[in-house]
Amino acid sequence: MGKIALEKLQAVPMFAVLSESQLALITPFFQWQRYRKGQAIALQGQHHNALFVIAKGRVLITTQLFSDKTVKITELGETDVFGEISLLLPEPSSATVRATTATQCFVLSQDLLYNADNALVKQTYHPRMMTGLLNLGGFGLAAWHRQFHQTEKPFLYKTQEIPVYDQNLQSLSNNFSVDCFLGHVRGVAYTADHIVMRENAHPFYYDNTDVVFAHNGTLARINTLKPELFRQIKPEFSQQIIGTTDSEWMYALFLSQLKDPENTCMRDAIEAVQKTLAILAKLRSKVGVAINSPINLFISNGKYILATRFVFDYGLFQHTKYRGKRLMVRSIDIDI
Repeated sequence: MGKIALEKLQAVPMFAVLSESQLALITPFFQWQRYRKGQAIALQGQHHNALFVIAKGRVLITTQLFSDKTVKITELGETDVFGEISLLLPEPSSATVRATTATQCFVLSQDLLYNADNALVKQTYHPRMMTGLLNLGGFGLAAWHRQFHQTEKPFLYKTQEIPVYDQNLQSLSNNFSVDCFLGHVRGVAYTADHIVMRENAHPFYYDNTDVVFAHNGTLARINTLKPELFRQIKPEFSQQIIGTTDSEWMYALFLSQLKDPENTCMRDAIEAVQKTLAILAKLRSKVGVAINSPINLFISNGKYILATRFVFDYGLFQHTKYRGKRLMVRSIDIDI
């Protein structure tokens, strides 16, 4: 469905401002739905929290007045969109949408936390692409919205509990819409070496900054590196380290490379990531660490999202001689 969906969505005026690569990033979140002639797609007064793009067919939109009189609003056809208000605002639908022919739609649900195949909450108990058994080590999210009281600061929610049982998270997700969202599921090996506590949950966010930071992977021999890392981290950030993870130390190091941590732009963030990786490479060489270490970073201030795919000493484990590096950086601008 991916290629077909991409071609269809490219023809939708709402998505015309997106490049093909940007559109390709959101396409997997759309679901393909079919509706019979006469079938109700959305009912007035009910919550749907989804955006619909008509790929084929036609729909009739009506509303019922206080006098119980049903009034036709409009008819829509291929590439037309409806439900965008329901997607952004946790309010019941103000109209009924019914298919007047056999209709097919791409549907973007608001509920990426719970319903999607790769939903974050599902990943906490059914992770994919894992080579070994992991224990849930924490769950967290950062979110921004233009109507927040402090628009430049993220809403931060972190817990070491299993989120599928978290009623507070369920309530928030049902009544909360945002402009930008960064979520993270922390998995740790079943060993006593890993500490599970809220302070180790991602994403990380420090005072006097505007950027949050999450990490997947492991920086090998972090305790050996910490004395050297401490010398590279500015005091205003080192004194805010309260957890025990390698990820938080990398966050503090990354913040120390920013020109203005309270007002970052994507270009500065990319440069800071490059400097951070260079420092880590130098320190690893200095203390003699040469072990496969994936450094997959996710960074955002609500206006951009920056992600890296990087491995130190790729493929080099305890009993191998092969060594290499792989780096991929992807960034997205968010129009708010």
